[in-house]
Amino acid sequence: SINHNWFNVCNIHYAWELLQRERHEAEQAICDCRAMCATEAEFELLVQRNVAANASMNYNHFARLLLMIAGERGKRLAGLGAAAAEEVPGSEADGGISIAALMPAYEAKMAHAILSQLVDKVTDENVRGDIEQSMEDLSAA
Repeated sequence: SINHNWFNVCNIHYAWELLQRERHEAEQAICDCRAMCATEAEFELLVQRNVAANASMNYNHFARLLLMIAGERGKRLAGLGAAAAEEVPGSEADGGISIAALMPAYEAKMAHAILSQLVDKVTDENVRGDIEQSMEDLSAA
């Protein structure tokens, strides 16, 4: 089971790997149901329902969480924009930018790296659209 309080930017890839394994295991467990589904999309919905039951999160839930993180970090970065041009609060004594100031950018980048892998795998069209919009926003920034 995945608890969203247990992962952060440094281990988010492990959560993504776990979800992928859970998906594979769920698919294998219900492969005999594939023939009962009218389409592959319908079967994938069934697989994702099982992933959510087993891991307390599926691809759609994970994507929404990452979108929220990317959006919040984007807002934080936008707020730092003017300050970064002069001096970032909390900058190191030698004039360099502190890790705390770089963290929002790193977190947003990591969230988008996984979102780019999720975009074609989510079953909710609204989530897919939100991912695509987030990727466009990142490209424009």
